[in-house]
Amino acid sequence: MQATVGASHSLEERDRIEDARDFEEGEGRIWPFLPAGDQFALQRLAERAEMDEDTLESEEASDFTFCLLTPGYTLESVTVTLTAPVEVPEALDSAQAERDPVRHRLFPSLVVVGPQPTQSFGILLALPAWTSPEVFICFSLLDIDNRLFAAPVPVVVSREPLLELAALEPAEQYDVYVGGSPTPLLNDQEVGMMRGMCVFFFHRHVLPGPYFNLAETLLMSSPWESSPSLPFGPPDGYMCFVGESALRRLPLAEDAFLPDTALIADAMDIRPGQMLIQPASPVTRDVAIDGFYCYNVYAALDPADQLEPADSPPCIVLVDCRALLQGWQMVSCPEGIFSRAQLIEDLATFAPPGWSVHLEGVPSEHDLCDVTPGQVLYASYVLDSWPWQAPDVGGSDDERDPSTDLADLDNDATLRIEVSEAAPASRDRSCSPYRSPEHGRGAPGPHSDRAPFLLLGQEYAPELVVVPRVEDPEETFRSIQRRRDRGRRDRFGHIALVHPQPAAEFALFVVKPTWSTDVFVVFDCLKVNGVAFCWLASPAMTRAAILAVSGLPDTADYEVYVPDRD
Repeated sequence: MQATVGASHSLEERDRIEDARDFEEGEGRIWPFLPAGDQFALQRLAERAEMDEDTLESEEASDFTFCLLTPGYTLESVTVTLTAPVEVPEALDSAQAERDPVRHRLFPSLVVVGPQPTQSFGILLALPAWTSPEVFICFSLLDIDNRLFAAPVPVVVSREPLLELAALEPAEQYDVYVGGSPTPLLNDQEVGMMRGMCVFFFHRHVLPGPYFNLAETLLMSSPWESSPSLPFGPPDGYMCFVGESALRRLPLAEDAFLPDTALIADAMDIRPGQMLIQPASPVTRDVAIDGFYCYNVYAALDPADQLEPADSPPCIVLVDCRALLQGWQMVSCPEGIFSRAQLIEDLATFAPPGWSVHLEGVPSEHDLCDVTPGQVLYASYVLDSWPWQAPDVGGSDDERDPSTDLADLDNDATLRIEVSEAAPASRDRSCSPYRSPEHGRGAPGPHSDRAPFLLLGQEYAPELVVVPRVEDPEETFRSIQRRRDRGRRDRFGHIALVHPQPAAEFALFVVKPTWSTDVFVVFDCLKVNGVAFCWLASPAMTRAAILAVSGLPDTADYEVYVPDRD
């Protein structure tokens, strides 16, 4: 039960209580008392409310800085001009418009960090659009060494792994606070993690807080700093070293160009006399590991470990896989010849369904190409293009690329699928898009005698099958099975029609082994990030669980519809 502050007998007494309240709230703590009902308290409450209202009405446009955190990168600073109060979605839209184009393309998904350690600037995670099963959180070490970074963590974690991820030792000298908890984690205590959560680290026995919320920060511009001091980490120098199966951050001695050779060899598990190192060229200046800034990236290699030893030193290239959330890799190229197809095949192992590996830095016309020592290649995932996707509306019909047409599987005809008109933007958000009587109906295209079917299996790329259009459903099923890849048909012999269908341009099926009795569900994120995928689901799932599987935060920014249940 909350206590009530004592009655005041004069305005002076009431002012002393107001001063105490202002001090507590200024320190980030909650004023624990209910207001008294005497005339002096009511007078001051009315004056405070009037002052707050005047302040909100007199707000002018001010600069507000967002600090965007992406694993493996230095922080991205974005300054926007806002007029408080402003809603979080509006502020995020403004930040997106001012971002670096490359970072925006690679990491378009912004996640609000909560709680936030400051009101001077806002903190967001910038992540790829494709769905990742990993949980990314924010590590705040601002009170220890001025580090602020994003990293993946297990869904359930204890104190020791968090300290290890934060590169803090000895562990007994630090306390760990998860979210807005007022008490530190105990030894062996486990806690659940959620994407966008912030974990705070302090020296032992230092009190935490205050904690802030971005939505509240955006209500008033008074705490915003026009030129905030952003946390770029400690001033110590580091270099990033990439090995065959290792990624290490090594410190630089004062005025040294490189770490000690013995230190490099020991960290990379290479014999010092055989070690070959190669710097990235040009210098890569946006690398940070666990919040520590690195001046450049180096490859470290033992030539004796190569499968095909050569007389001349191998040509080493570096592959920036940070956009894949896989750090860095190195590739040894005998005689300076690089195989583009081989690297793409290796990187495609963990490509999410519906996405393919895209490689920048080498020509895409040929597999084998010449590279230079230290050359940096850039890998990312791009959304697969399908024949039902809408053509560029900016050009006329005569200017459309004919490559958007799909060659028939038998090469005897072409299929052109017209994309149906999008749903009206004015649709009531509380109304399920699946309830529209027009949903799932598409106008037949000029080749309406053929129909495309998209088959989804868990952790497999979509399988496209085009068959003649017939009235008999059983014959359609048999025709689909006949035209499928034999290996996939043997592994996933059972196909089931998805209900309801999320798109009008193709029919969606789920495939699974014939012996399986599990429940497989299609998660339709087409209107969020262009992805629809199949996943093993529980017979009963909460909204939070559905969003977690979809790789989306459990916030009011997203709505979840379960057909026949909404």
